Amino acid sequence: FEGRRLMSEIMGAGGWGSYNPAFIKQATNSVIAWGVAHIVPHGIFTNRNLVGNVWTPDWYTENPFWPWLDQWADFSRRASYINSHGRLVPDVLLLNPMDSVWALAPPAVFDPTTPGDLFNTDQWYGERVSQINQVYSEAINTLTANRVEFLVADRYYLRTLTTQEGTLIRDDFTFRAVVLPALEVLPRDVAQLLVDFAASGGQVYALGDLPRGSVEAGWQDAKFTRLMTELAAQPTFQRLGNLEEAIAAGAPELSPQVTFEEGDFELLVRHIRHDGRDLFWLVNNSANWRQARLHFRASEGAASKWDCETGLVTALGSLEDPTGSSVALTFRPYEAFWLAFDFAQPAQPVQPLPLQAEALLTLAGPWTVQYNPADQPELQFPGSPPADFLTGVVKPLASWPTWGLDRFSGRLDYLTSFELASLPEGPVTLDLGLVFHSAEVWLNGQPAGARLWPPHRLEVTGLLREGRNSLRVRVGNLENNSYGDGREGGLMGTVRLNVGTNDNQAGAPPAPPKGDQVTLQDA
Repeated sequence: FEGRRLMSEIMGAGGWGSYNPAFIKQATNSVIAWGVAHIVPHGIFTNRNLVGNVWTPDWYTENPFWPWLDQWADFSRRASYINSHGRLVPDVLLLNPMDSVWALAPPAVFDPTTPGDLFNTDQWYGERVSQINQVYSEAINTLTANRVEFLVADRYYLRTLTTQEGTLIRDDFTFRAVVLPALEVLPRDVAQLLVDFAASGGQVYALGDLPRGSVEAGWQDAKFTRLMTELAAQPTFQRLGNLEEAIAAGAPELSPQVTFEEGDFELLVRHIRHDGRDLFWLVNNSANWRQARLHFRASEGAASKWDCETGLVTALGSLEDPTGSSVALTFRPYEAFWLAFDFAQPAQPVQPLPLQAEALLTLAGPWTVQYNPADQPELQFPGSPPADFLTGVVKPLASWPTWGLDRFSGRLDYLTSFELASLPEGPVTLDLGLVFHSAEVWLNGQPAGARLWPPHRLEVTGLLREGRNSLRVRVGNLENNSYGDGREGGLMGTVRLNVGTNDNQAGAPPAPPKGDQVTLQDA
């Protein structure tokens, strides 16, 4: 409500079972969708003695993917920088039920000498508070999953809102629907606000019974009871048994701002507005390529993709209609980006899709795998492969534990060579296929880049040469293995060179036109 930056300390509680580069990306994608504008990598144990500790050290040099963590930092700072400048554009106000929790809390909760874990709602607060918490949490998840933009308000912020013709207003925030979770009490003035809002045409949805008492006078407050009776009698009031079904059925003012015209999938969305632009944070948190045509309600003007991984802004074609704009988009695995509409610039025409990239060459090997002692993380329990890895040993592309390296945490180099009779026309992409977990590439001795998370694809057009080409791929796994937690590691492939106007090969859909690219200013 006040434009303050939201800080989130993330990833420290992932534990051994979930912490890896793809999970880092998914979590960061998600916190940006929740409005976080300042990300702090969380560390609990800042030493290498992890025996008996349930949490990993997460972000430190023990993890083999540490050398490539700058990719995460660059992505996070760009995405959160943009987040810090915009204001959310919500349609729905979700009421925070904390007043009901305090009203139902036993005296022991307020006694500082009470022993035990007060976060355990079942133990201290009882079944009714647990139910309230469940309904409230499910409402948050349901609104988010259905891309319905909302803000949460407690009594303080509700008291800053005014009612006007079916709308709750505060500054540039406007709400035409209020969702009430399970409740026991409300302040009288908040109850009056809800009645006035509904009477003026605003939609009020209750996820259960209305509250039965006021904060001021408790359960036997006759004035409050009359207010709730008046609220329930309004034609714009509905008691919902299932919020998900109501949204799917098109309940008034509970519609998403971003809808699918083609290619529906689980998409996270955040809509902010800043400096004459609508900006939508769009998240594909799955391991699959996705192609979709999305419609953006009430957004118009020139569309562009702001890629926080690369720092590039790419112009996109869009189709405008009286209700908004449509854009065809391709999402890589775990990809998230800002899609911007500049109101001051005209929409660009949709261009024909480029030709699908084709496989130029499959790099089947043989692959020589080499261990470099000088390029290894500092571990509590360091280990090394057999001696023949020092000079290089020919291995199939398979997970390291199948080679007997189930307790090895570190980095290994994969070397191979291939012949090109002539240089292909058009851009060439190196696709490493499946990698656990991160990889850096050199082609003909020149750095080609690195990938911390999937997809492990890099453009290598200017590094190829006619005749013999040499390729080196450095792969890092997880520190888990050195503690006996035998996770997969290594280059699995299939490794290919793809040629064409995009890198969407191996089952991925074609990409939209790239358009002009300019540098996105970094904070």
